[in-house]
Amino acid sequence: MATIRELFEFTEEARSPLERWLEEAVAAARGEWVNLEPVVDEAAVDELAVRRGVAGWMSGRGSDLPYVTIVVPTSDRKPVPGSLGIQHGGGPRAARALLDAGVVPPTSWTLRQDHPRRGLVFELASPWDTSATLDYAFTAVHHLCPVGLDGRWSAVTHRIA
Repeated sequence: MATIRELFEFTEEARSPLERWLEEAVAAARGEWVNLEPVVDEAAVDELAVRRGVAGWMSGRGSDLPYVTIVVPTSDRKPVPGSLGIQHGGGPRAARALLDAGVVPPTSWTLRQDHPRRGLVFELASPWDTSATLDYAFTAVHHLCPVGLDGRWSAVTHRIA
């Protein structure tokens, strides 16, 4: 099974291209996915490198620059729910830290993983809610990232051919 990849950039305020792609992928119901990464300037990249240091690369934490993966649900022979994953360097118990900061996932979601290196993974309940998924992802990344973000993102979509 081949995948067709597309790369584009967007902002949190102008996210309609990403929303359209997700809605089309949900309608196709083939388990397509998108990877999202905040776009940071050179000064932020340098700050992340300094914060991490040499010993930081050997730690049990994930990358300081969070990375998001959204997988849409499938509806073939064995339906699989959608998921939202956030790899981050926020350390252990990130879900608790986000809750304490007021970043609350929809009550219909199920937390499947909260690991310091592999990150957070939520199983997303039906019906699919693109807006809630993106709102939570963006807000959580802003809280988990140690450098300021300005709302610019890059997306790599993966469509099943």
